[in-house]
This record gives sequence, C-alpha cells and structure tokens, in this order.
Amino acid sequence: MDLTLVVVNVVVALSLASIDQATQTPTVEGCPSPQYLERGVPGTVRCSFIETFVKVYWYDSTKADIADKEPVLLYRRPAKSGPGYTSGEFDIDPNGSLIITNVSVEHEMTFTAEKITSRSDPPVYHSVRVIVTVTPTPASPVVDRCDSLDQVCLIQQNDTSELTCEVRLSRPAIPLTWQLWPTTTDEPMGFTSDIRNASLLFTSSVSLVIPPADFPSVHVFMCKANDTLKLLSRSEIVVITYNTNLSSSSGNPMKILVEWKTQVHLPCGTDENIVLIWERQPDEVVGYSINGSVNYTHSYATSTYLDGSGSLIIAQVGIHHEGLYMCLYSDGVHNKVTTYELSVFVMPNPGYAVVPGCGPERYCVLKVGRKGNLTCTVRGVRPAVNLEWGFPDGEATADVITFFDRQLHSHENGETTDVTITTGYEVHDTTAQRLTLECSVSGLTPAFSKLSTQLDLLVTDNDVPTTQAATVTTQLSVVIPVVVLVALVIVLIVAIILKYKVFFKPTRAKNAEDPEQEIPMIPEITDEMTTRFIRELKGTYENWYSAVHPIPFMEDKPYPVNLLFVEGGIEYLATNERWESLGTYHNIPSDPRVKSNRRILEGEPGYGKTTLTLQLAYEWCRGLGKSVEELPEVLIIIRLRQFKGIGSLAEAIKLFLLPKDTEFEVNVIDRLLKEAPSKGLILDGFDEFPGDGDQSTLIQDIVSRKILQDTPVLLTTRSSFLPRNMTAVTKRIRLTGFNSECQDLYLKKILPDDKASSAKIKEILKDNPVLADLCQAPLFFAMFAHLSQQDDTDIDSISSATGFFRHVISCMHHHLKLKMGNENVVKLEIWEKDHRKLDKIAYERLDDPNRQYRWEKVEFCDILGETFVDRYLRIGIFLEEDSVKVSDAGLIDHIKTVPVILFNHKLFCEWYAAHHLVEVIRNAGDDLEEMLDRFNPNNYQYLFRFVCGIDVKAAADVISYLQSVDGYEPYAILCMLEQKNSADLFIDHLKRLCSTRIRISYANTRILDRSISQILEIASVKQLQVNSITLDSSFVEMDENHCIVLQSGIRLPCLTNLKELWIDTVRAEYSVSQIESIFRGMLESKCLERITFASCILPESFEDKDVLAQLQERNITVMWHPSSSRFTLVTQTGTWKYTDGKSDLTHGDYVRKVETYRTMNPPAPM
Repeated sequence: MDLTLVVVNVVVALSLASIDQATQTPTVEGCPSPQYLERGVPGTVRCSFIETFVKVYWYDSTKADIADKEPVLLYRRPAKSGPGYTSGEFDIDPNGSLIITNVSVEHEMTFTAEKITSRSDPPVYHSVRVIVTVTPTPASPVVDRCDSLDQVCLIQQNDTSELTCEVRLSRPAIPLTWQLWPTTTDEPMGFTSDIRNASLLFTSSVSLVIPPADFPSVHVFMCKANDTLKLLSRSEIVVITYNTNLSSSSGNPMKILVEWKTQVHLPCGTDENIVLIWERQPDEVVGYSINGSVNYTHSYATSTYLDGSGSLIIAQVGIHHEGLYMCLYSDGVHNKVTTYELSVFVMPNPGYAVVPGCGPERYCVLKVGRKGNLTCTVRGVRPAVNLEWGFPDGEATADVITFFDRQLHSHENGETTDVTITTGYEVHDTTAQRLTLECSVSGLTPAFSKLSTQLDLLVTDNDVPTTQAATVTTQLSVVIPVVVLVALVIVLIVAIILKYKVFFKPTRAKNAEDPEQEIPMIPEITDEMTTRFIRELKGTYENWYSAVHPIPFMEDKPYPVNLLFVEGGIEYLATNERWESLGTYHNIPSDPRVKSNRRILEGEPGYGKTTLTLQLAYEWCRGLGKSVEELPEVLIIIRLRQFKGIGSLAEAIKLFLLPKDTEFEVNVIDRLLKEAPSKGLILDGFDEFPGDGDQSTLIQDIVSRKILQDTPVLLTTRSSFLPRNMTAVTKRIRLTGFNSECQDLYLKKILPDDKASSAKIKEILKDNPVLADLCQAPLFFAMFAHLSQQDDTDIDSISSATGFFRHVISCMHHHLKLKMGNENVVKLEIWEKDHRKLDKIAYERLDDPNRQYRWEKVEFCDILGETFVDRYLRIGIFLEEDSVKVSDAGLIDHIKTVPVILFNHKLFCEWYAAHHLVEVIRNAGDDLEEMLDRFNPNNYQYLFRFVCGIDVKAAADVISYLQSVDGYEPYAILCMLEQKNSADLFIDHLKRLCSTRIRISYANTRILDRSISQILEIASVKQLQVNSITLDSSFVEMDENHCIVLQSGIRLPCLTNLKELWIDTVRAEYSVSQIESIFRGMLESKCLERITFASCILPESFEDKDVLAQLQERNITVMWHPSSSRFTLVTQTGTWKYTDGKSDLTHGDYVRKVETYRTMNPPAPM
C-alpha cells in the first residue's frame, strides 16, 4: 500500500523537532549540531542549559568571531531585546532556545549562544550549525515519461528510450539511483546523475538509457532516493517498460464466448508472476499489476479490474468489451504472452423462437392445410443464428413432408439482429393428421439450441390460414383458465365482504324490539361542541409534548418539547429524483415544492420524526406556527402503533386522543371532523403499524387519497418502510439528522451557562468518529449530551455503538438502584445481567414479518414475571400504553382498550435481540447464511453491530457473511470496529480497504452511503491515504465546505487524504463553475494526483487562473473520458489535449465529440 503523501511543511517540521527533542537528554549541557529546520514554518534551535542562567545572548557566528558582533537577540530574564527580536525575526524560549519565527534558506548558518550564569562566572559558549530543509513538490521522485504520481508507472517502449527520474526543488539535494527490480547483484545499472541549483533549491536527476528488445519484453526499474532526512513521503517510484506487438502475438488466440451482462474472468500466467500487463487491441492498456516488495494493481476503467492473481475481471460484459486481449507477463526471468479473443453473445427477447399464432407458452397447436407456409423468428440475438424447420428428431423423410422455397432474412438492430425463416411445406402422407415440427436454432453457442420451438400441426384437407387457425386455438387455451380465475376472484371478494360485515358490527347494542335504535340520532354540531372537542384534543397533546425524556430513566426531569427541540437537516425529493434542501420544517405546509395533500416524512431510527410531530402539536396548541393562518382548525395526530383493529378515525380519536370521561360519541366525532372548516392529519410511525399497513383498508385508502381527499395528511416512517400504494401526488420529505451547528444549538439549550462542558462534548466527538456518527442521530446526541453531565459517567471512553448502548443500559439500571433499598438492589443486578427470556422474545418479534413490537401486558408478565416487567418500566427500557383488542362476539364492547408493553425505542429491541442472535449464530451450523439473510443490514445495521460487539466468535461469522454479500462490505468494517480490543485488526482492514478503489453507486441506500462516509472520516482521523474513490452516477455537487454531496443526500467528509477521484455520471453536462468548484474542493487533498471525469460532458475550457496554477504546481492530472476518446487538461492554458499528446482538442473536434455523445446518450425519459 502507498505511503501517505504528506506535503504540509509544518507536519514535517514538527516530526523532525519531535525526533530531535526525543534524542536529547536534559543531563547534557549544550546545543546539538547540526540541527535541521523546515523552511516556511517556525523553527527552534534547541539547547539544554543545566545551570540556571541570568542572560543568554544569541549571535550569528557564520563568518566571524562573535567578539566584535552585536547579538541578534538578548535575553535578560524576563526582558527580550536585540535587532532580531525587534524586527520579529527571532524570539526565545524560556529555556534559552532560539526561536526563528519563519525559517528561510538565509537562516542556514552557524549560531552561537552565550550563557551567563553570574557576574563572577565566565560566560559559556555553545555553537550550533543550522541546516534548512525544503520538502520537494511533489514529495516523491517523478519520472519524465510518467503521466501521474502513482508509485508505479507504465511506459510502452518499442525503440531506444531514456528515462529521467527527478526530485525537484529540495534542500539539501537528495541523491537518486536506478535499480533493476527485483534487485540483482549480477546486473549492474549504468546511469548518469545530475544536481541543478536554482534559487538555493536543488533538483536531483538520474537518467537511464534503455535499448530496444525483442517482443515480448517487459522490464521493471526502480528509481530510489537516498532520503536520509526523511523529507519524502515516498522514496521510490517503480517504472514498468514493455514493448507490444499484438499482431505477432495473436496468431492463435484463445477464443472466449460469453453472455452479455455476465462476468468474465480471463486468467494470466501463474502465481509466480512478478509483473503483468493487460492490453487490448489496438494499444489500449486495460490494467497492470506488480508483486514483490512493492505490490500494486491498477485498472483504467471502472467496468474492469484485476484480481489478486492478476486475472482480468469484467464485472458485467458489454458489446463494447469485444476484442483481442493480450496479457504480457514475467516471472523475472522469462517473458510470456497469453492472448484471448473475446466475443459476446446476446440471448434474444423473447427467449425462444417465435412462431406466428403461437403464444408465450412455447408449445402450441396449429390447424393447417396440407400445403402452406411456416414462419419462425428470433428477435434481438447476437451473433446471427441459423434457423431450420424440421422434425425434432431430425429423421423425417420426404415421404411425410417436404419443405421448399426456404428464405432466411436478417435485420440489423444496432448491436443485435432479428433472424426470420420462411419456408413452404407440403404434407404427402395422406394418413398423417398430426405432425410435430420444430423450428430449430443453431449458432456459436450451445445456449442457442435451447431457443428452439416445437409445435403440433393438425392437418386437414381444407385450406386453413395458418395464423388464423392458430389464434383460435391458442386463445381458447388462454380463455378457459382466465374464466376460471375470474370466477374464483368473484367468490373470494364475496367471502371477504361477508366476513367484513360480520367482523365489524356496530359498537352499540342492538335491540330487535326497538327499531328506532337502528338509526342513531346525531345532535346538531354547535360552536361550543367544536371548541370543547378542540380543547380536549389539546389537553392530550399537552400531556405528550410536556413530558419529553431525552434519557428514558430521567422520569423526574421531563422537558417540554419546545425547550429541547432543535431543527436538524430536512430535504425533499425533487422532480429530478434528487434530494434537495427544504430549508426548514416550517416550509412543509406552504412551500410550492412540497405542496400536496399527501406528504411522507422519512427518517432513520432516532432521527426525530416523532419529536417533530410533538413540536408541530405544540405549535398548533399555542398558535405558534410560521403563519397562524396556515394552521388547521383541527389537528389529529394518530400513533399508528395503536391502530390495530380500529375501523375509523373517529374510533381512534375517542379511544386515544380524548379523555376517558369525554361525552363525545364516535358518530358525533365523525360529524365534527366532516364539518370542521379545516383539518390536518398526522399518521405517526407507519413502520410501527402492527402487521402490514398496506393491508389496513382505512390506512390504505387515506394514503392513496381515496378518502379524505382534501385533508392534508403527513405520514411518518422509516425510509425502508414506505407505503406501496402512494398516490402520484405524494411528496417525500426526509430528516437528515444533526450537523455540528444543530449540536451546538442543542447544547446551548441544555447547558446555557456551561460553555466548558459544551466544548468538552464537541471535542470528544471530534476525536471519536464512531461516536460522532452515532450522534448524527438526534436521539443519540441527546442521550450523549445528557449522560455526559452525570457525575459517575466515563462516556468519553466509548468507541463503539455497542459500548454506547451498553453504557446507556448500565446508567438506566444504576439510576434505579440509587432509589431502591439494598434488598432490592441485589435482585435488580441479577435482572440486569440475566435477561435471556427478554432476549428471546425480542428476537422473535424482530424476526416477525408483521412487525408486532408489542405485547399485551398480561401475556408479557406471564413470560417475564410481573416484578421484572415493573422494574424495566421504571428504568425506562419499556413503555406502557393503551391499545385496542377486538372481540368477535359482536357485542357492545367489541372494541376495548388493554394495556400493552413495548420498547422505549426499536433500538432497545435490537439490543436485546442481538444477545439471543449470538446464541442462534453459535448453533446455526450450515443454516447460518439462510438465517442471517432474514435481517437486511440496511434496516438492521445496529443489530449486526451489537452482535459483533457482544461476542467475538459470533462477530467472525457475521463479518464473514457481510463480506460475502455484494454491497454489505462497509457494514463488515463497522462491525469490526464493534469488537472489543480489535482496534489494530480494524485499522489493518481499513488500510486494505483504503488501498483499493472504493465505489459509491447511485443505487446505494442512504445508510450504506453514511457508513462509507464514516469510514472515510475515520481514515482521515487516522491519516490513512485513500487510494481511489469512484462515484458511479452518485455525484450531485461539491458544496461550499468542499464536501461531496451524494445522490442519497449524504455528504462525504472533506477528502484531505484522497489520491484519485473518478466521477462517472452518464448523461451529465457540467458547467465551468461546477467543475471549478470540484477542482477547489479536491485541492484540499494534500496527496491528490488525479481527477477523472467519465461518461459526461465537460466545458471546452476553464478560466480560473488560480485553480489552474495550483493544479499545475502540484502536477495534478485531470482526465476526461466522454466515451472511448481520452483527453488531458492542459493546466497552463485551461484547454484539453488528446491523452496520447499528439494534438490539442480543437473547437471543431470538441463540438463533434459533444454531438456524438448526445446522440449515443439521449436524455432519460421523463
């Protein structure tokens, strides 16, 4: 893996200073000499004075004795003086060491310190030679014929050529040598060296002449720097030279035929390969690999890569991949070549030979005359196939039937072909009434033979139009089952209607002797009734929003929601299918971008959906909205987890939103809702709806706007649990969590007068990326902020999600212990440690596809024990609320409320379920993969992370599983971080990940992108270089903070340690300002070497001279691959040239390239 490129001078200076300081011992008097100081940063000429001094004078003693010289700095404790101090050039440390405020080359001199301890003692002199160092730019050797700063460079060489390696503008000069790699003692290298001096800086160079060699030839050379002062971030560059002659190597290539959109694996050489190069005709390098003391693999296209053995992998082969491929490889002694001719076949659509009159059943009966025509077609196939009519066994003779006038037609459709055969036939056997024929398909691959279609001919003596007869036959075969199916559907609908009428009976008792009782009398709705109804609703909402508990066990310290609520990020899904900022939740009712009567508010667990609902309830009750006129007269908030068995909104309102002694009946509530001038409905927690919300007729009708069409409805849910029957006018809004500014606002609310505690909390998050990621969720940040104020907490030592949740659980138990007598504490400690029964039922409910995350209290107490349940309720892990229970008796109390138990938050359920999952994994055996498949980490990220933090052995199985599933690799990394005492293992794995190409696809889920973002944040904190990032149609923009915004809305951290960025966005056309914004953002990376844009249109030129100058100064390569053509940015002019360097991209060429691109990539249909 490449060493991290460090180009920040201050880092080098501090590193040298720390080494220098570490080598000194305070028991030795004097100033070490020489001392090395980095140019452009403050530097200290360090001295150790054992005896206490009165004065220290510093002199420039380079050219003469100090006897007649004035000190540059005088230090008479505590006064400082002298011309050097007055000018600001020098300062002094209290220990007497000389400080140079900004080191320059002119400070390379000899300094003498005169130390005076007393008037009676003679002065003591110490001289020190200062050598000024300058880190070269770039901080590694470069080779003139290499177009990048990669550690390994590939050069094609067919004639005698010269390689020149340089270290540019360093001080002191850094000697260079060429070596044959791997190094051998019996092959000396001849080269010429040179050192040039310019403005007191040195450029070292070494040149090597390489003679031509017969094909095949591949050699590896290493340019190595003798960097004794450790100024370079990398001291060598490896150059691979090869000659190519694909025509001479392709005499007998291995022919490979593969199916379109499948994976191709082309092996090369043996495991003993030292170097290999993959090339495609004509002269297109696909990738190369080198193994040994330097291990390096590079691929030029996102669709291909080299695996660990050097084999070429095409992940999803396309027609454009066809061609001749050559692998040139060497074991250090012998050079060899392997050649492949790759062809791609495309299976037709439909996947069978089509006979007019026969349906997709692939077998049919045609009623035909004894003489006629037969036609058969294969559509969209590649390459063209051959078609024949005949008997399936191929043994028929002309005595039965003859075929004549065979005509085979082909029609090109771009890259595929339609092939049709038409032939005449005549049945000679007068006794034959039924013949089985086959339209057989043959071609380059045996797969084509499976396309053949068989059919029966019913032969009559009458002339029957073949296609007409067949249509009648095939239609009959289809109509019969359709009629049967329709009949079954009608019977099923009738049964459902009857069951519905029986199940949902009137809520009042029926009296057969009182017919008037069948017609309920609804009183006239008055203003007083409406006012009282609204007052009762507000009373319930006030109970809700006045008792928010940031930490569940803080029952004695509830907060009103308005004192805690801080608005986080909020976005909406725009018409271009991109998430864009909505600004504030106040814009939901009136912003034209989300204007609709159906809105969905999405967010991951803990992101504040319910809290925002409470804030909206608070503002409605107090009339505090952004615009009072926009507030509905009646606001109904339904918690869907309570909704099971409810037949109407009026029933739910009576049961859960009005006081138990309310005088309002269901029919009156229903009338109140209908006559309200304006009303709003919030359905909170669709993902917590017992069972499948899509199966609730009422909820389904509301979401699909079949009822309450004019009522604004806001439904909250997790992004992974969206309703399937959303109407087309539905607007999607999502919460994105807390950024740093939101966290600051929250801390100001809870710690208004304690800036020190707030600063400590933010400092902990800054140093702990894992905890910082958790605290993007407002729920976790609130817990973290409040727990950090507990006297007995050591939350700053937490480094994983498991550790954080374990700490929360421990605090909850500890808080209750403080309130209990000693005799109860012992039992509580037992329940804290032994919760196996709870683990099991939590796991069973998490695995329940109906999402029944609640239990009737009586049932729950029977399983766990009443005292256990009571304790966990008091702790705050459990919540108790009312739910409904439906009776089948059809009596007056067919719906009644019962107490139910649920977890305070779904993550508590995942925490306890993870403990049981550990046991399940231990005993899963061969069923492990099937069992884990039931839990998608996109929905259950924390379940997997908790398992890995709880048990190391189970973690190994989970991590292995996640690594084996495409797209789950980032979760494997996060799970590794959860393991106790596995930090080194995690860093090793992270290093391996960072050394490869990290691909971020447009198809990624939001939680997956956030996981990758966290990994990059950790890599930044650990100062690990990230080799390459590919944005596969996932790039949106570079924001003002130099953060890349992804299609999912996630922002990557500022990439200060990225070596290569590849942006691949089909059908995108970028403006000058957009690309220059990308340049400015990527210049933040101190080790950036290359930016590549693919499959998109870029501007013809750029004008920002400052940006271009920085790109040029740092030798950063900018590539553009709109299609098969490749261009490189000329940073001196801001224009493009062909990558082969032969010519510039003219205006005419640019216009033609853009026109061709737009033709090949038409806009996506709206």
